[in-house]
Amino acid sequence: MATAFKMEPHICANGQHRPKRVPVRNNMSGTIQTTCRDCGCLLVRTQATRRWFYSGPLA
Repeated sequence: MATAFKMEPHICANGQHRPKRVPVRNNMSGTIQTTCRDCGCLLVRTQATRRWFYSGPLA
């Protein structure tokens, strides 16, 4: 009997943001900016790390 995987919702308050599939902006310094699918906050990715980071206040 196969078990179904339970999809956990991404909680933006805990830092689990999901970027949109299409990047919004790409500037000359090699950073790509997009928004979160769930809350709409700005996320930034650099070519060096290739990871998405929250771009905003840390409060």
